[in-house]
Amino acid sequence: MKVYVAGPYAACTDNERLMNIQRARAVAADIWRSGHFAFCPHMNTAFMSGVAPESVFYDGALAFMLHCDAIVTVEGWRESRGTQAELTVAKDREMLIYHSVTLFLEAHHAGPYR
Repeated sequence: MKVYVAGPYAACTDNERLMNIQRARAVAADIWRSGHFAFCPHMNTAFMSGVAPESVFYDGALAFMLHCDAIVTVEGWRESRGTQAELTVAKDREMLIYHSVTLFLEAHHAGPYR
């Protein structure tokens, strides 16, 4: 299964942004470990602000998300405007949505590396 990791990226400080990236990375690692494929946009564009407008990063992540089967949210997703927008698209496309990696793994445990 192809899984998109959705959660907050933006933050007031670089340290807070790093914490958001690390939380998303940990979720992606759990998904990979279970034998599924994870796309973690946080890792794809980590600290690339200024390279392109933020909207380009968001649009690119959304393009990848549209090829995924499910979304797993990361801690703080409720407060993230970007994640809320991603979830709206996911709901419109009737994608599977899990609000924790634990719930995803319980539903789709494939074992390490299939």
